[in-house]
Amino acid sequence: DVFYENGFENYNNNCKRCQNHLMNYLRFEHFVVELMEGVRMVLIDRQISLMNMLIKETDPKPVRYFAKRLNVSERTIYSDLEKVAQVSQEYGFYIEKKQGVGIKIHSTPVKKESNREDKTVSNINYGVKERRVKIIELLLFNSGKVTFQNLSDYFFVSKSSIHADLLYIKENFLNSTTVQLISDMRGTRVDGSEEQFQNTFVLFNSFVDQIEKKNEMFLGNHQQKHSVFKRYYGEILVQTCQKILYDFVKVHLEEISESYLYNVLNRLIVLSYRSSKGHHIEETEEIHSSKVLSHEKNELLSQISNSLGIKFSKGDIQYFNKHAEANKIVKKEIEIKFLPVIEKALTRLSEMLKIDFAADNVLKNQLAKHFPPMVYRLKNNIIIENPFLTQIKNEFGLMYDITWFVMSSFEEELGIHFTDKEIGFLMIYFQSALDRMQISKKVLIVCPTGITTSGLLLNRVKKSLPPVNVFEVASFDDMHKINFNEIDFIISTAHIKVKNIPTLIVSPLINDDDMQNILNFYNSTFVLKEKDSKEKLANCSLMKLQKFTNENYIEFDCQYNTFKELINDVTDRLYKDGYVDIEYKNSLINREKMGGTNLPTGVAVPHGNPQYVKKTVIAVIVNRKPIKWSDEQNVRVVFFVCIAKEDIKNVKEILGEIYNLIDDREIVDQVFLNSNKKQFIGLLGGCIS
Repeated sequence: DVFYENGFENYNNNCKRCQNHLMNYLRFEHFVVELMEGVRMVLIDRQISLMNMLIKETDPKPVRYFAKRLNVSERTIYSDLEKVAQVSQEYGFYIEKKQGVGIKIHSTPVKKESNREDKTVSNINYGVKERRVKIIELLLFNSGKVTFQNLSDYFFVSKSSIHADLLYIKENFLNSTTVQLISDMRGTRVDGSEEQFQNTFVLFNSFVDQIEKKNEMFLGNHQQKHSVFKRYYGEILVQTCQKILYDFVKVHLEEISESYLYNVLNRLIVLSYRSSKGHHIEETEEIHSSKVLSHEKNELLSQISNSLGIKFSKGDIQYFNKHAEANKIVKKEIEIKFLPVIEKALTRLSEMLKIDFAADNVLKNQLAKHFPPMVYRLKNNIIIENPFLTQIKNEFGLMYDITWFVMSSFEEELGIHFTDKEIGFLMIYFQSALDRMQISKKVLIVCPTGITTSGLLLNRVKKSLPPVNVFEVASFDDMHKINFNEIDFIISTAHIKVKNIPTLIVSPLINDDDMQNILNFYNSTFVLKEKDSKEKLANCSLMKLQKFTNENYIEFDCQYNTFKELINDVTDRLYKDGYVDIEYKNSLINREKMGGTNLPTGVAVPHGNPQYVKKTVIAVIVNRKPIKWSDEQNVRVVFFVCIAKEDIKNVKEILGEIYNLIDDREIVDQVFLNSNKKQFIGLLGGCIS
């Protein structure tokens, strides 16, 4: 606990107690890593996430805490705990349950003996995801050719399972920028240009890294990623590439995001590995604008060549320069041609959110620097990983979708198609701007007992609240001078009532309890606005859904079998009824290919480009059984959001009302899964077209 909480800040190498603490910490860390390597084969992703959370929590937490974090019912958590407890005991861990307090995971000093076979000997315990990773590895790193029979024998599964694995790899892993699967009498292999091969290796690294991130315990992201690289490409090559890249960045760049740095390191390692095997990329006629990296020479690759004896072709250099520029390793000047698009995007966002983003010069400057490499990436079909994407979709789903609606209208002007990863990056800028506008609150302190007491009160209140807040002190006599339109909340030593302004009463000589109450009051009012499901549902407005929902497009107890069947049927009807153009279906399908619109609550919100919508309409589909959505997640409730250009200003309200109904699993169960069409129409007030 000492080292987990405080790190090595107070560690004394000459102190025996510190040394014992360190040994216990390292032993526990080793146990955890060893444990996760074993359970990855027998637990599903949700159960692994639960185990991660249990080990990271320093205090017992109630079951409802984990249920809310994982977006499942408490019953599911209880069921998962049985499996987690059973597996963890095998490795010397046990789950302690304290009635009325919560649950916590502990480790015993000695790992218990296990009868489990060594995973290097048996492949029986491969999970589906791990098996597919291994198949990709065999195709890329080994002979490059596999057969259904040898894979079936290797993994102890049926040929039909192998067929499903290869189909999944073809449809969900490979894309137009990677190699393709070729099957014939000789077996199954991958084929493509050297650039496509390298793109596939890069994608594979990221794919494995994402899986292992779910099992990450005390090891940080940075170290975890490098362990993936070293496993496949060798420690010397990885360490050399890492050192040369990091030294280059320190000299040439003031700052760079860790995600961009990881993307370039990924490319650099793969390029060096393939070049060392004699595989080189063909040179093209493309011209790049890089000032630091030239077409003929590259400082990074020259150093790697000198250190490892690897020869790079002009095509290799050209390829790496392209990706260095796309990931901001190269300084690019702000391009004036993007400024009008940025201005129009901020104006449109301001109209939707009723907030003036156009006056935020920090945001403008950030976007002006971000747009050139972003457009360059999208035009050259360069995909970079956004490590925050899942968190963005889960925690900022409304703002994420609003960002997509705003930016999709500029695709034709920019000559690009936005991906979910790029929308995620843009959303971070918009959300940060929103936070800057909303974080500062003006606090009025009312103290009728005199200046001395008010000074004491002000000083203690300042210690309780974030430093960005603005404070004003007034007596009862000064109240008539206050402009209450500028006041966000009031702290008073006497009972007062001001309409529509939150007020907290404290004692004249403010004590520790008062200070804690002030902080709790501030958080609950301005920071943590979560309500329970019943209160949230009772208070939410559904006026826009009433206006734009058509009864003919509200369907419960449907019997669609696949994602494609549902999408085709609904979009064809929308076209037939004159709500959308013929191009709308493809724009919606392409949007899903860029990143699924499904949420952890089992709901999807597909939407196409507004330029293909003739008349705004919301369609609600509730399926009888779950169907696999575009990223293999189960979905039962689908909201089709078709918003015409003239209604784009209503996007925030429309999506806000939808999210009020779908971002909480209890509400989804109540409103959709345990309800019917008549009851849902009643919830909308019965006044729909």
